[in-house]
Amino acid sequence: MPTSTISGVDLVNLGPLTTTWTAPTSCASAPPSVQLAYATNYKDGVAMWWDNCDFRTDFYDECIPSAPPANREWASRQAEMNPQRLNFQLYHSPGIACPEDWFTAGLAIKEGPSSCTVNGSFADPTFTRTFPTRTTTMSQITPGFRPSNEIFLSAMEVSETAVICCPSGFTARWAGGACFSTVSNEAYTATTGCQLQFASRIETVLLETYTFYGRPITGLMAYTTATTMSFKTTIETIKPADSTQYIGLVTTPAVTLEHKQSDRPPAMASQPPAGSGPLLASSAGPDRGSGSPPEPPSTSRAKRRRGTEAQPPWPGLV
Repeated sequence: MPTSTISGVDLVNLGPLTTTWTAPTSCASAPPSVQLAYATNYKDGVAMWWDNCDFRTDFYDECIPSAPPANREWASRQAEMNPQRLNFQLYHSPGIACPEDWFTAGLAIKEGPSSCTVNGSFADPTFTRTFPTRTTTMSQITPGFRPSNEIFLSAMEVSETAVICCPSGFTARWAGGACFSTVSNEAYTATTGCQLQFASRIETVLLETYTFYGRPITGLMAYTTATTMSFKTTIETIKPADSTQYIGLVTTPAVTLEHKQSDRPPAMASQPPAGSGPLLASSAGPDRGSGSPPEPPSTSRAKRRRGTEAQPPWPGLV
């Protein structure tokens, strides 16, 4: 990974993850934190309402590998009022193995200066939107912002492999940074929903041109320039009559790995990179059809609050 900053986003190496990391047993029994997403576009993996907007000092908990250095990285950026305190992505290098009970949700292999094999969440995304009277499919999109997955791809050098890991039963968010799973909206037990928003603009938004899966794109990039941050809270009553508008969502930060072939032990040379199983996730997530969403996850993958690697660790921030 020769480049440490792309489009104002710092790529931060948390160090090696070369063996299969196992979460503490307490993670298996921890209840998931459920948010609400709009039922029409939940496949983006982005929640709209949280049961509270409490500030949290630590983004990552013990159910994610390398939580202490990740939290130190976050805290140091806030203490120093680093202009890039919100614009960073975390990864492990050399990273070879996804955590136990996680799988390879995205895979990218840089074979040449302009040649890269991509699958899963690293692939060119396709979206399906289901409405009461129609279903719409979109492909070869023009994103309005530069997705974090694409930023990571552009920083890779020849012979490097990148892997996105998600917990079993989850789907990788297409833009990168997080994994999500849908649950019944009845699992959201609060009667109100909360959003935490910046009270004033903290970023300078610039147009930037880049190549997105071979297509030249001119999109927006936000560069954090403010030296202070303040917030405002929006609270809305979640009425039973509104239940059909929403679907329950559980999210967790993804684990991103990067390695070269030479980083892999000889015994692993012929094995697929990372993961504990085959590549299962598509870039837009599985289509669950019209059936009921699954029950809330109850294993180590579920003890999560909302967030991504490039966002502050507070619920409800939109």
